[in-house]
Amino acid sequence: MKDSHIAILDLGTNTFHLLIAVIHDDQFRIIHRKKFDVKLGEGGINRRFITDEAWQRGITAIREIKELISSYHVMEIRSIATSAIRNAKNGSSFLEAIQLETGIKTSIIDGNLEAEYIYYGVRQAITIGTKPVLIMDIGGGSVEFIIANQREIFWKKSFEIGAQRLYDLFHRHDPVSPEDILNLKSYLELALHPLVPVLNKFRPDTLIGCSGTFETLSSIYCMRNSIRQIKYKKEVPIDKEAFFPIHYELVTKNKTERLAIPGMSPMRVDMISMSSLLIHYMLTKFSFLHLKGSSYSLKEGLLSEIVDHVQIVELSA
Repeated sequence: MKDSHIAILDLGTNTFHLLIAVIHDDQFRIIHRKKFDVKLGEGGINRRFITDEAWQRGITAIREIKELISSYHVMEIRSIATSAIRNAKNGSSFLEAIQLETGIKTSIIDGNLEAEYIYYGVRQAITIGTKPVLIMDIGGGSVEFIIANQREIFWKKSFEIGAQRLYDLFHRHDPVSPEDILNLKSYLELALHPLVPVLNKFRPDTLIGCSGTFETLSSIYCMRNSIRQIKYKKEVPIDKEAFFPIHYELVTKNKTERLAIPGMSPMRVDMISMSSLLIHYMLTKFSFLHLKGSSYSLKEGLLSEIVDHVQIVELSA
């Protein structure tokens, strides 16, 4: 098989991700990545609606994405949409507008398939081993949990408790108030109750986190420990014990103060307190000994699945 260029689009709740890769035989090499801060769920996610402002941010990002794709010899575009779009009453209309504007057709995937792709991505980045681990991907709209080892998935589930949803529901003060934190914990107790029996059954001792929250936590961790960061490293440095002092800063500082933390991503500064509280809940409620971070997730998992199963065909002019 000759070299083929493919573009992967992950239209998430907070961020649109573009990945362009070269595929040769059964291997791929990523040659371009870019994130677009669209905040598609802002102002409407819990009302199941994409607001006019978010809609326009999304369309603007898609125009830039199309220009970038056009600068590469891309033979196939695979675009998928997740929580915000799949739950929005006007989500299908938004995707129709994207196709009309750019010709890019997007498939809405359910949480079950999203979790599966996340697993494929993490497995590309980290050698999981034979013992079960818990993989956790915090998105803006949903959070996926997968119990798996290197060979197989034992259990997976998507929960509609993403950072944007939690922010809208519980971030009433900045910094987040003790009352907000208590309300959030009570909410998580109910929402994540299905996790309890499966974690008791499989007893994973390692939590592997992926997506932007964990990359930002890793960046903060590296900055304060003088660890050299390698761009696009598959496994990102993070440590369970180091998480707790970082978490304390995130939930006790306001936005301006959080933004001043070395390593903080401006794209994550609003909602990272909610994401950190979710991670804190998991680490304190369940018996995890280790915390790891993966920079590979949904989009890399989709790419892996394509390389394994799908023949690339030339795009029509």
